[in-house]
Amino acid sequence: MGARRRRLLLGQPAADHIQIEVAVLSKLDGGTNWTAIFDTGNDKSVFVVKDRKLGLRIVKAGTTSGDVTEIETGLAKGDVLVLHPDAAMTDGQPLRN
Repeated sequence: MGARRRRLLLGQPAADHIQIEVAVLSKLDGGTNWTAIFDTGNDKSVFVVKDRKLGLRIVKAGTTSGDVTEIETGLAKGDVLVLHPDAAMTDGQPLRN
């Protein structure tokens, strides 16, 4: 996956924060780590980071080979993708460094 990885904190500055790992999609190389993708009803989704908030994106996932799943639609070059989403994450949730 052509991506740079970075860690961000989710939550308030107190002890209730969660560290998350993200990847910046440096090119559209056809796939992402399968751990980033989860089910939302009948759809496949990922979380992206934009304007210091989490954003839920519906994606069309293709085939998986090893730990990489092809993403056919829903992501663009430069998107910051959460690699290991947590069940407690919500659309619009703020982040901090």
